[in-house]
Amino acid sequence: MDTATINQVLLPLGLGLILFAMGLTLTLADFRRVIEAPWAVGVGLAGQIVLMPLLGLAFLFAWPQAPVIAVGFMLLLACPGGPTSNFLTHLARGDTALSVTLTAISSLLGALTVPVVVNLGIVLVGDGSTRELPLGNTVLRLFLTTTLPVLLGLAVRQTLPVLARRLEPILGRVALVVFAAIVVYAALSAWALLSQQVLGLLAPVIVLNLLVMSMGWLLARVARLSPPRRTAVAMETGLQNAALAIFIAFSVLNEPALIGPAAVYSIWMNLAALGFAWWMSRRA
Repeated sequence: MDTATINQVLLPLGLGLILFAMGLTLTLADFRRVIEAPWAVGVGLAGQIVLMPLLGLAFLFAWPQAPVIAVGFMLLLACPGGPTSNFLTHLARGDTALSVTLTAISSLLGALTVPVVVNLGIVLVGDGSTRELPLGNTVLRLFLTTTLPVLLGLAVRQTLPVLARRLEPILGRVALVVFAAIVVYAALSAWALLSQQVLGLLAPVIVLNLLVMSMGWLLARVARLSPPRRTAVAMETGLQNAALAIFIAFSVLNEPALIGPAAVYSIWMNLAALGFAWWMSRRA
């Protein structure tokens, strides 16, 4: 199978499956939480959509990276929370319901927010070699690949709850395998470049991840959210949908060199989140 077919067909389908599986876990109650707990949801979304890109820019100005790496970081930070954030929030004894709501809403909004943040990164930290995302076309592609699968999963959950409950555990496991396959494919496809980047990426990836998780926690604390909700916000700001970043790099921008930060971050973020979950569960 040729690379173009994988990038333009299989990657979007794989990402769509991951987000459809997430949609199966959602109910309308997850969206009613916006009305029931608007402050907590607003703080969490502000952390994801506003704080993270600003922190990323500040980080990259303070610790300059090669332009392709810097744009790769901004691409990663533009992406909404990853599907594993809900499970890891549960392990950390955080507010899982809030985590689910934040993941759902940020994923639905991603079709609009991701292109804006990515283009901002390309302009501010790029060197002009990476083309900006065409907003109209990108919004449509991201809607079809990310927003629509979530809505379809939600629709199945609402209209066919028995089927959804049967599919949820199966597709949940399949989605994890698909996510791992996307990361492995990306790493192997761009290995010539990635092998030269990995060692140089370890330190900035670790520092940036710890920074955004800490600032997410601090934001929630300043906002006077309860400890379980602080945990949820910290997880949501620290765990990104790396599969989406890889999809955009390969299938939309056709820039495999941008996947370095997402590939390395996708491994580290889960290790860091597991450590955070263990620490928080011991404190609870």
